[in-house]
Amino acid sequence: MGKPLTSWNEYNYSLLEICKLQKSANKGNYEDAYKLGMHYFLIKKNDKKSIYWLKKASYGNHIEAIRQLIKYYLFVNTDESKEFLKLYKQRLKEIALTNMKSENFYYADLDLDS
Repeated sequence: MGKPLTSWNEYNYSLLEICKLQKSANKGNYEDAYKLGMHYFLIKKNDKKSIYWLKKASYGNHIEAIRQLIKYYLFVNTDESKEFLKLYKQRLKEIALTNMKSENFYYADLDLDS
């Protein structure tokens, strides 16, 4: 069957690796910001830090970071979360339409048609 596309264990970083990722992410490496977001979400179970790093990754239009933010905000029921959800849905649509890659067009199952 093959290896799963992603595993929580791939985001289980040592303290040294976290420091390197933070330094890189703070210099604008959006992939490293995404990795930190996933580390704090999956390994540390720290939503606040996870959202911080995922938002940082989203500034670079990191599609997976935006998808994770959408999933998060779908389950948080506040007025603020509704605004963020609307923002990230729109951003994902814009990126998908700009890139015109088929892997970016799964947003219907996340209710991104509106």
